[in-house]
Amino acid sequence: MLDLFGCASIEKRALGGTGIAGVVLCAMLGAGCQASGQKQSPPDPPLPGVVVTEICRRDVAVFSDFAAQTYARNMVEIRGRVEGYLDRWLFRPGADVKAGQVLYVLDLRPYQAAVDQAAGGLHQAEADLEFAQKQVALLQAQATLAAAQANLVKAQQDVDRLMPMVAADAAPKQDLDAANAAFEANKANVAALKANVD
Repeated sequence: MLDLFGCASIEKRALGGTGIAGVVLCAMLGAGCQASGQKQSPPDPPLPGVVVTEICRRDVAVFSDFAAQTYARNMVEIRGRVEGYLDRWLFRPGADVKAGQVLYVLDLRPYQAAVDQAAGGLHQAEADLEFAQKQVALLQAQATLAAAQANLVKAQQDVDRLMPMVAADAAPKQDLDAANAAFEANKANVAALKANVD
């Protein structure tokens, strides 16, 4: 039989010198008691077994438990530049990482929504700018039309004033011709500016 350390152990039942004499004495008394007709006493219990182990020399592993804390040689604190929820970890805790290596992937949905919202705001601002530019152009065209209409009215008044004077030979006919030309030019200019405003 082998023990915990692999050494052979032998189980023997040992009977000492007094034990043998006791057994013989019990046997004689038991025989004498039976002859006298008395009740027989129960037999004695068997002797206990004894385990004998041979000692052998060999190496045995020694285990020691100690209370301690361990720290990494290089402790690095990681701080996020933005707030958000983690979507994925791209490393195993305790593993070596390199400078510039991506460690986490954030949930991009809130950031994509903000980008889309900013793009929508940009398109709205561009549309507002275009509308405002068109409004400014329209107002400028309307102002130019009003100025041309005022010039047309002045040219009409000049023609109306010069006609009686030329008929009475009080003014040269050349001034009336110039006033008529200015009137027709202003009339054409007003028509062109009306087409731009509409």
